[in-house]
Amino acid sequence: MSNEPKTLLPVEDAIARLLKMAEATPITERQRVSLADAEGRVLAVDLVSTLDLPPWPNSAMDGYALRAADWHGEPLTVSQRIFAGQAPEALAPGTCARIFTGAPMPEGADCVEMQENAEVLADQRVRFNEPLGVGQNIRPQGQETRVGDAVLAAGT
Repeated sequence: MSNEPKTLLPVEDAIARLLKMAEATPITERQRVSLADAEGRVLAVDLVSTLDLPPWPNSAMDGYALRAADWHGEPLTVSQRIFAGQAPEALAPGTCARIFTGAPMPEGADCVEMQENAEVLADQRVRFNEPLGVGQNIRPQGQETRVGDAVLAAGT
């Protein structure tokens, strides 16, 4: 036995050796597992979205969905209430719809005025207190991800 002190391998050198060994023996075996069993594993291929998120245009906040061109400073009649998860009816011309965050936009509506900028009047009517812009407070279909987008890259 030698009484000479042993030299420790620096961490950087140890990592470099491990990476070199990993490159020399690439992983070729693949397994398909459920998401619940995927913890601690590495993706062999890109994980690609099979749907748009959000899947349809929806309201970014609680308020009133309307066609911006229909508002000329006069109150509009509330024609329907739309909750998240509910399929709305097409918006009748010259009306607005009470809409809640995440609810799908009704056909014909192109903006959402937030409830803080609206004054509820009698007879199911509402007055808006500021100009409205097309696309205002709407999350467009596919804003987060589109069909075919890689949501996780191979190797992660």
